[in-house]
Amino acid sequence: MIERLAIPAWNAPPTSLDAWLSSFRSHGHEPSLVKEAGMTWLEVAPLRLRAFVVFDGEFVEALNFELHDRQPDAALALIEAVAASLQWEVHDETDDDDEDV
Repeated sequence: MIERLAIPAWNAPPTSLDAWLSSFRSHGHEPSLVKEAGMTWLEVAPLRLRAFVVFDGEFVEALNFELHDRQPDAALALIEAVAASLQWEVHDETDDDDEDV
């Protein structure tokens, strides 16, 4: 599994979940929402992609994407495109700050 974390850029306006859904649609992919045990997941099933949605009130604070496809290039490109359209940044969850201190 590959993980990516999407967070707003410093100058991004507050972003609703509806804005995320609309952006996925505008990029040609119909997302679905799955709610379980008080959690909300955004899914794009054909790409084996899902994201845990973190809210700050009515706005999205972060999305933790999980990619389960062995060929994740299409899903990674989609995440980057959707995030960029919303002024968000995508970070590799496997990157560790292992800098010598």
